[in-house]
Amino acid sequence: MGTDAEVIGIDYSQATIAWARNLATKVPGLGRVDFREADVFALSNEYRGNFDVVLAMGLFPSIPREQEGLRNLVDTLKPGGIAIFGFFDPVGRAYLRLKRWLLQASARCFADQEAIVRKAMMAHVKDENLVRWQINQLTEEFLNFHSPRRAWSMMAEAGLSVTDCFPSCQALGGIYPEALEVKEAMAKPFPTLGGQMRWLMEGTDGYFVLAGRKGG
Repeated sequence: MGTDAEVIGIDYSQATIAWARNLATKVPGLGRVDFREADVFALSNEYRGNFDVVLAMGLFPSIPREQEGLRNLVDTLKPGGIAIFGFFDPVGRAYLRLKRWLLQASARCFADQEAIVRKAMMAHVKDENLVRWQINQLTEEFLNFHSPRRAWSMMAEAGLSVTDCFPSCQALGGIYPEALEVKEAMAKPFPTLGGQMRWLMEGTDGYFVLAGRKGG
């Protein structure tokens, strides 16, 4: 990160902000980072139209009214600004969705769900961070899934032109054609479904990232 860059990180949770501030002190050369408690559904005017880049890698899968949250983040961008957003694909995450369904069918209480996941995970994983991540994925109240077509549509509705996708998508099993002619690709269901099935079979967990540019 360049020393001239100014970065603002926001989160709704005080605990997460405290964790981020502590982590930032351990990263040399991080630059100017300001962590603030804020609600994506109630951003103040100071955030509107002031940023060159906005990054949200795990937000939309875990909030209600995700289209509203996405639109609010796009509003913080200057014209021509870049948005980088991460999504969970419903087909690529089919195994996770099945595990969530089985867990929720067997235990309604969060404490009971956490105990079940922890017992199953600790037999194979000793890293507490990985265990906590798995617990969050399986037990959190909101977990939204967006196909590449749906994610692209959400970004377009908010005034973004999609410019890139990761993982890079190839023909026959990809999401977009190599030239990223997005509108044409979205009209063809087979490339999209092929890519989703490929993510499922390759065990990528169905996580993908789209980048877009805000119109002027």
